Amino acid sequence: MSKVLAILVGALCFSGIANANNNYIPILYNLSTILDFNPVKGPIKSLDEHVVANGKEIQEIKLNFDNGFCVENLTINRPTEGYSLELKLKGSVLEGKKMGSRFP
Repeated sequence: MSKVLAILVGALCFSGIANANNNYIPILYNLSTILDFNPVKGPIKSLDEHVVANGKEIQEIKLNFDNGFCVENLTINRPTEGYSLELKLKGSVLEGKKMGSRFP
């Protein structure tokens, strides 16, 4: 009985590794929830999303990841609200501009 259990546990572990590339990147999924866009599954390097409502672009999101799936660049433009945000990874800190003004 323990051999069957060991084989089952091993199979589950290896199937989890095999399916890891088909899951959401956690930060991408969280941003999709916050910023209201559709997340993408799998290991992606960049995302360029345009959100359109009533035939008008209400939001543009550009996102780039490094090899460890950390955000390298994030740009959000909401032309109807006059809102913009640009973040870039410098070392271990995201620096950028919000509405044209620098922060951190």
